[in-house]
Amino acid sequence: MDMNTYSEKMRTERHGIYNLWNFAFKFTSRPDYYNRMTIVVAKMMHEGVWDALEVKDGKLVYNFKEDGRFSAYSNNMTGDPDYAKQKALYLAMARQFVKEGIVNPNGEPFKVGDPLPLPYTNLEAESTKDLCDLIYGYYSHEKKSMIHSTWLGALYMQMRTYWSGKKNQYLQPGGVRLRGKWEQAVDKDGNPLFY
Repeated sequence: MDMNTYSEKMRTERHGIYNLWNFAFKFTSRPDYYNRMTIVVAKMMHEGVWDALEVKDGKLVYNFKEDGRFSAYSNNMTGDPDYAKQKALYLAMARQFVKEGIVNPNGEPFKVGDPLPLPYTNLEAESTKDLCDLIYGYYSHEKKSMIHSTWLGALYMQMRTYWSGKKNQYLQPGGVRLRGKWEQAVDKDGNPLFY
């Protein structure tokens, strides 16, 4: 959400028709939304996060103990072979939450040791969004206004959103890309570390 969203909802078209172009634009942007959500939901199902989410009183609630990524760690099953890996993932996410200033559901600042309040850090969510942008392209509000001006512009700009994503994927170093690389290190005894 941003301020442009509110201004678009309140305006009326030149001919007095309330948001006709925005209504028409939804028909072209809806498939893109579904494609992106398919990637997000597939990621959540694959990682075991999907089972940790439920709707309570109209709100999406995350339950850390139900998250498949932390099944051994959250239940303190130290004998499980995945325990060390899950603990390392927890510590990595917890430290990132502290950096991002995330608060617990009770309003207190999150600290390492608390159950995770969200399934993904902001950095990881931006990384997933960046991946979707690379696959499907993206557009800014300035480009969107060009789309609304002509039908030919709409066709051209649909391709431009795709090519802008491909340009960043192949030509731009780092910068826009937020997808990190996990590297496995070893400790002084040669045991694998996952942090």
